[in-house]
Amino acid sequence: MPRENPESPSQSLTPAQITAIKRAKKLCPTIIGNHPEIAQDYRDGLTYREIAIKYNIDRYFKVGIRIAAESVRLAVKTLIPDEKERTGLVHEHRSKNGLDQVDQRKGIFGLSPKKRSANSRRAGLITQINRTGVFSLSKDELSAIGKRNWENGIGIAAITPERKRLINQKIANHSKKNGKGIFAQTKEKLVALGKMTYEKRIGIHGMTTEEKQAIGKKTYAEGKGCHSLTTEQLRTIGLDNCRKGIGMFKQTKEENISSSKKGRLESGKSIPWDMLVDSDSGLNEGDYCDKLMQESHDGPLKDKANKIAQHLNEKFHGGRQVRTINSVYHRWKKFKAAPVV
Repeated sequence: MPRENPESPSQSLTPAQITAIKRAKKLCPTIIGNHPEIAQDYRDGLTYREIAIKYNIDRYFKVGIRIAAESVRLAVKTLIPDEKERTGLVHEHRSKNGLDQVDQRKGIFGLSPKKRSANSRRAGLITQINRTGVFSLSKDELSAIGKRNWENGIGIAAITPERKRLINQKIANHSKKNGKGIFAQTKEKLVALGKMTYEKRIGIHGMTTEEKQAIGKKTYAEGKGCHSLTTEQLRTIGLDNCRKGIGMFKQTKEENISSSKKGRLESGKSIPWDMLVDSDSGLNEGDYCDKLMQESHDGPLKDKANKIAQHLNEKFHGGRQVRTINSVYHRWKKFKAAPVV
């Protein structure tokens, strides 16, 4: 079957392939004259091969199905001259083919998760050892390719934010319907995975507050993610989620409050001030905080609170960002008159 691509890749061809392409080009004008409706067939989701079979092009012209499909490809290219439209149709075809393979359990989707994981691991190790594929490139080269693709609108960069959302929603709905991916896991399993990534500092949990802030500022400046949406669009999405009972709107007010408290406690954000004690001074964390505030006299209150928060996180929490400027400030406001024990 020919590649579902609006343009054929320029590669070295065998004599047989060159002959087939010449034959397909020769048939192209006749197909356009006899069946101009194939352009709409392609827009409706039929592949080149399916169109060739639909009109019996292989039998009528006494050629193989590959030549028939290639002649259809050339005819479609002429009948749909807009390259951007053809590129969009290619993406739609690939998405449809992928979902069809999932439904029919073909290719990689016919393998068990264990077998797929084993195959991927083996292929990854081979390419890494041989320094082929992505492993043959340096970090700078990979970054340059990504930037170039983004600037030229290639690959995922050619898809608009609206279309990305539609594709992601379609995949999510399909996975949810068939119990695939994240929807195949229980709530307890997802919670356990979240805790594991937090404890091992994987992904976002391995980043510092400054790194996360830098990413947030960058996505805002570039208008990516939720920042690509207008206030009206965000409001519409929120109202739609509320109407459908999705996410936080699926829970009652009491459940939301309980979940928030539980999450903060498990992440250490709600660790009581009197839970941990400094072995050197004998003071619990709250009293130790009060002592530091009373001993600090110079500089703005915000700077003092920031330094004390960092000191408490290092001394009592192993460097985790548990205490913040606000928590120290509010602690000081509430207990500033309390005597130091």
